[in-house]
Amino acid sequence: MEGINTIELSSEELLSINKCRLYLRAWFLSDITDGSGVYVLQEAWNGDTQLHPLREKLWPNQGKPTKAHWHIWQQALQGAFLGRGRKLRVPLGPWTISEEEWEWFYSTKDGQLYRCTNTDWLKHSIIMDRPI
Repeated sequence: MEGINTIELSSEELLSINKCRLYLRAWFLSDITDGSGVYVLQEAWNGDTQLHPLREKLWPNQGKPTKAHWHIWQQALQGAFLGRGRKLRVPLGPWTISEEEWEWFYSTKDGQLYRCTNTDWLKHSIIMDRPI
C-alpha cells in the first residue's frame, strides 16, 4: 500500500484512505487483489464488506467509512496502481506458494468455511445461531 505515497494527496485525503484501509484490514496491495494478482477485488473497491474480518489482533475497530471516503479511496487506487477499470498497471502475479500448513480457509464472498485435505476441498457452512 506504500504506492499510495507516490501520488500527491492532502492530509485529509490520506486520513480518508487510511480509514478505508483499516476498515478492510489491508496491510498490502495483495490483501485487496484477487488470487491472480491482476485485479482489485470489487469488495475492496466499493468497501461493501470487511475483507479480513477475522484479523482482530492489532487492528483498531474502524467503522464503515462514508461514500465520500470510498470515492477518495478509489481515486487514490486509480492514481497509484490501476490502469483501466480495476486492473493493476503492474500485476502482482498469481499466488505461487500454497500454504500447506493452512488447513482452513474462509471465503468472504460466500461466507463459507473450506477445509483442504490431501485430496479434496470440503465446504462447511457456518451456523451463527449462538454468540461466539
